[in-house]
Amino acid sequence: RTVLRYYYLRGIVHMGCGDYAMAHRCWWTCLSVPAEICSTIMIHAWKKLSLVQPLLDRSRGTNSLYHDKSSSSSQKATTRFPACMAKCMARMLTSGKESKDEAVMLYTQLGPAAEMGNVELVRSLIQTHESLLKKDGNYGLALVCLKRAQGIQVWQVARLFSIVSMT
Repeated sequence: RTVLRYYYLRGIVHMGCGDYAMAHRCWWTCLSVPAEICSTIMIHAWKKLSLVQPLLDRSRGTNSLYHDKSSSSSQKATTRFPACMAKCMARMLTSGKESKDEAVMLYTQLGPAAEMGNVELVRSLIQTHESLLKKDGNYGLALVCLKRAQGIQVWQVARLFSIVSMT
């Protein structure tokens, strides 16, 4: 439990400093620790990890964390998790999706929507679940995801117009 707390709080510090890659690494480590029962720290790390992933790749284009290079469709974006993630977390996510748990649905949709540049969906999710995001302490991070989605959308439109001939 002490190891989980250390990496979770270390991720918070890195996120506060704008070092999203190190924050991601710390929360990834939290989810990689073997466990029989999901701790609150693991659940919070999962929530933060799902929101920080769209912020990792600052370069233009798609983020390899969400887009499968073998698939031509970017509509299948999902949040990536460690292969060694504790089975209790995998069960929680699966059962949460099946029961349509509000928190599970929010966090599994928000990150990928931001990475795909779907500003309308990101804005709608933030507005609809504002109280949940504030309760979890992730409202500010969700707003950063919205800004990232807006930047991706602008890049996508600019790329479209750079390819299309205007004459």
